[in-house]
Amino acid sequence: MAKSLSSGVVGFATPFTDDSFNGIPSISISATQAGSENNLSPSIFTLTRTGNLDSELTVNLLLQGTAKAGADYTASLGENNTLTVTFAAGSATATLNLPTLADEVVDSYDNILAILQSRSSYRLTPGEDRAEVIISAEGVTAVPNRRSYFGRSGGEYKNSIGPLQP
Repeated sequence: MAKSLSSGVVGFATPFTDDSFNGIPSISISATQAGSENNLSPSIFTLTRTGNLDSELTVNLLLQGTAKAGADYTASLGENNTLTVTFAAGSATATLNLPTLADEVVDSYDNILAILQSRSSYRLTPGEDRAEVIISAEGVTAVPNRRSYFGRSGGEYKNSIGPLQP
């Protein structure tokens, strides 16, 4: 509720805070394992929700990148490379597991960029709405990239040959 102050400035009785989103969970995503063609380890993304955990929640994702579903990894994608991940009632995390497929192409890496999509049933955590993994191949190692953009990243990967660089 706004009121006019003697200075002519409008004051608000109740400041705007994140509490205004009570009941609407906040969703973030991070890359927790990079895939590998060498040992067929999957690419794994972990989704986290904070706030209301009372009921099941389905989240929409868009997958982009140079890696292609059906050629480099297994995923049942819908129209426009989208898919859904569902949080069980009471659960703060959900996992997206994308099994790696070995291919005949000798390439240094393929990437998968997972991007959370907006819906009215949840809000996106600023700066934590996307994550990327690299599917490593023949003798190439994926290492964590500490690059961050708005907020905390920590889930991105880059391609690098050799030991982990700080």
